[in-house]
Amino acid sequence: ISQGKKIDKDDGETDIEESLSKTGKNTGKGTLASIACKVLMKILYAARMARFDLLKAVANLASKITKWDTICDLELHRLVAYINSTLDVKMVSYVADNPADVKIRLFTDADFAGDSGNSKSTSGMFLCISGCNSLAPIAAQSKKQSAVSHSTPEAEIVSADAGVRTTGLPALDLWSVLLGRNLVLELQEDNSAAKRVIDTGNNPTMRHLNRTHRVDLRFLHEQVSNGNMTVVQCPTDQMAADIFTKTFSNADKWKHALNLINHCKSSDIAWSNRPRNGLSGHQLPAAASTNRCDMVVIEYCCGDESVIGDECVRLGNCECKRLTIREDMSTKEGLQIARDLVKAAVHKGQKILLLPVCPYFLRGAKQGETGFYAAPIQNNAKQQKKSKNQ
Repeated sequence: ISQGKKIDKDDGETDIEESLSKTGKNTGKGTLASIACKVLMKILYAARMARFDLLKAVANLASKITKWDTICDLELHRLVAYINSTLDVKMVSYVADNPADVKIRLFTDADFAGDSGNSKSTSGMFLCISGCNSLAPIAAQSKKQSAVSHSTPEAEIVSADAGVRTTGLPALDLWSVLLGRNLVLELQEDNSAAKRVIDTGNNPTMRHLNRTHRVDLRFLHEQVSNGNMTVVQCPTDQMAADIFTKTFSNADKWKHALNLINHCKSSDIAWSNRPRNGLSGHQLPAAASTNRCDMVVIEYCCGDESVIGDECVRLGNCECKRLTIREDMSTKEGLQIARDLVKAAVHKGQKILLLPVCPYFLRGAKQGETGFYAAPIQNNAKQQKKSKNQ
């Protein structure tokens, strides 16, 4: 736009794209070379704050500032077009666990020799506060490695060292004070060979290691030996740092990668869309868009000021019924009120969604009484069947 180039809003084709499509090759210095650095740094600021999904693309283009060409013009145009079409994508955090139940999790990943020019790998890192009902992104990074690796485990070791040394361990000092207890960093690693090498400190199949890789390995093993961190095997499809190391051509895989780092559209922000245990889970079906309320949300909460039920009503075609601290679920009267709500919903043909928000209402079940939401385990088979029916 600053060079007076015309953009066709119908097909999104620019003069630069048209010239490249005709020649089929790089046509020399890019038109945006003079302003590329300024544009990328503005995008990087937003990416580091609240749009982690842009980090990989920005890092890739930033490495080409001194050798900017027409292909870089196209890549920058596509990046800005993606930002323009995803302005409603936001980074979301939710915390529904006690401070004693959350962990500091660090996801690290690397693509082996992803740069075809110099065969260097790219390191990806994602740090978050995670629990059974919590996931709060803290930091992320996408950076090209300075040393060439000879195998995937070597690239993973370099990535893990960079993440633990520059982000993971400093975060432990801060969050140990904020949470009031000693924390252990949980390193999520999807490469089993790299995990085994870090745990043991050596590997017979990797007898020769360059100085960089050898120092990184000794440092990681030292942190494990000192009890500062543990290494956990992470399923490949749940590796949150995957989005910072490679490109995606499949829309479904890209959406899954966004969900792993808690990035979603404003219209999708709801408690029902959050993953479980810090990993992506199944989403609950939304209520049908009709005039009648097809779903009733029975919410167990301490008071009428709870906003979870209101959010469900706003996003879906449903109604909310609250059982507050006034209705004690450990008493027969409170259980009867809950049963009446369920019977009324069944009579209307509505779907029923129970939200056990407050553990206060599970007190009866913990005391061995037959509660509405969680029935106690009985030794007698007949009593088990009776409790299940209740």
